[in-house]
Amino acid sequence: MAAPQPQGIETAIRKAQGSASFKAQLLRERAEAAAAAGIELGPAEIGMLNTIPMEQLEAVIESSMPDSPRRTRKQPPDSRGASWGIRPDRPNKRKVYYPLGCLLGIVLMALMVVALVAIVCYWWQQALP
Repeated sequence: MAAPQPQGIETAIRKAQGSASFKAQLLRERAEAAAAAGIELGPAEIGMLNTIPMEQLEAVIESSMPDSPRRTRKQPPDSRGASWGIRPDRPNKRKVYYPLGCLLGIVLMALMVVALVAIVCYWWQQALP
């Protein structure tokens, strides 16, 4: 079972979109503002939230707002202040190794080497007097 995805920063950004006072507090106090609002942040989220430059955090809040002109993606269904959410990473598709294909490749390479050796031997015989 996959570990739960952190959602505290997303919740704080959604709350900042709906409240100008919380937005100002979040931009000033970051993790303390989220904790005061009852938003649980993990240690990694606290570190990320505290290291984001103020201008960038404000841009994220503004660009995530439903009526923002900077919003570039289509809004999600029922987007009354909602965001797209955090999606888990999709693992790469498992590579399937085909033993018969590998064996065939090895056999073809061996045949090419044998053919090359035969050509070189034939050429060498013709070159000798």
